[in-house]
Amino acid sequence: MGIKKSISERAREVVKALMRTMRSEKSKQLLIFLLFVAISAMFWILQSLNNKEEVAVNIPLNYTNVPRNIIFTNNPQQYVPVVVRDKGLNLINYSLNRVRPINVDFEKYDKEHGRMVINHSQLLSIVHGSMSSSAELVSMHADSILITFAERRGDMIRVRLDSDITPAHNFIQTHEAYVSPNTVRIYADSSIIKGLDFVETEPLVLSDLRDTTVMTVKIKPIEGVKIVPDAVTVTIPVEELIIKKMTLPIGTVNFPDYISVITFPAAAEVSCFVPLSMFPEVDTSDFRIVVDYMQLNKKRTNKLPLNLKRFPNYVRNIDVVPDSIEYILEEKRR
Repeated sequence: MGIKKSISERAREVVKALMRTMRSEKSKQLLIFLLFVAISAMFWILQSLNNKEEVAVNIPLNYTNVPRNIIFTNNPQQYVPVVVRDKGLNLINYSLNRVRPINVDFEKYDKEHGRMVINHSQLLSIVHGSMSSSAELVSMHADSILITFAERRGDMIRVRLDSDITPAHNFIQTHEAYVSPNTVRIYADSSIIKGLDFVETEPLVLSDLRDTTVMTVKIKPIEGVKIVPDAVTVTIPVEELIIKKMTLPIGTVNFPDYISVITFPAAAEVSCFVPLSMFPEVDTSDFRIVVDYMQLNKKRTNKLPLNLKRFPNYVRNIDVVPDSIEYILEEKRR
């Protein structure tokens, strides 16, 4: 209770002090001065609202009467940038983006081969029609508006990936990059569609990849063509390479039927780098090492080089030891 009384007593004292201050002569003079300042400011504001000033405005465009079977294939202009001179009250509306949009009637303008152009004089006319009676158009920063369109049916077309992809050292891209979706729907005039076999992505450049990577890539825009969707998902499968070693028998090629060959050694060691997921699947049946009789005739030496005739295309850094062998030729008995 004592605390509540002390707070209320202090509040009453503050109010009394303010009342005493208001009754003083200096306070009365200050109030009169502030009153005149407020009246002067009001007159200045009213005077300013009657004066005309210039302001830059973006007038919105609203496209009307567009048939349901029509789709715009470009991104039609959404605003007309203008500079207008108007009274202050209207300038406040401009500043607050309270600008009446221009209705562009799709049916009113000439169209040919999927193109509609609103020329400069037509654009001036519709801009003037949207302005208040007190406004003056000082300048318009648009010569014309071009709209390209097509029927909504559209055609399906394949997507081609434009890429430059480099895995890191001891990593490999195990398959071609997957593009999803690999076809898109395009909307354009038939004369444009006839000349298109594919659409291409924006360039995708990646290096030092160490894992499977998924990216969203935009499709390159084509003038007069609407592409749906306008981006695709690209998956680049990348795996680590690990070393695998095997012992393979040495075979022969191009030897006549009446000649047999004995090699020293009879087998060779093969080492290579294999994608991690494929390591269990790789075995000696995927490789073939041979000596070639044609090389024997050319070399005329006591050694023949070993040739790797078969290997999986996903292995890297294949090494064969030894790289050549000694041999003995024997004529077969008939």
